[in-house]
Amino acid sequence: MKNLLIISCFLVMSSCFAQSGKKVTTLNYANNEIEVPNNCVAQSEFELSNCDGFSVQWEHLPNANFKSASRQWLRKFSQGVDSSTPIEVTSYGAVLKGYMFRYKNPGSDNRMVVYGIINEQPLMLSIASKDELIAFAGSNEFLKNLITIPK
Repeated sequence: MKNLLIISCFLVMSSCFAQSGKKVTTLNYANNEIEVPNNCVAQSEFELSNCDGFSVQWEHLPNANFKSASRQWLRKFSQGVDSSTPIEVTSYGAVLKGYMFRYKNPGSDNRMVVYGIINEQPLMLSIASKDELIAFAGSNEFLKNLITIPK
């Protein structure tokens, strides 16, 4: 319950940033500053939407809640899943583990949810697209800079 409260607080804080009216021009990804790509809308410094066919969001978490929060994220995104496949990606030299989800509802985006520690910062990352994500992430310049998917 405590972890659910913490995740809720992070989501509310992200929402507050998105509604502040100030245009976000840089993203904070595990203590790395990244410019918001052209053709993308930054909802906050932790989330992009309407971004050339995909959306991406991440959460930075305290070490103490990292394992339980990552399990809750995976549970949340695994609801209504048609299939899930384990996946490992590399991001800024760190290995992130998680799952690729395909949903039963044909209107739902495919989703990759991975977690790990980058620059000593626990992080959970979610990427969504209607396209097949492994091929899409390998061809999109922003995602290629964010993650590497082993072949």
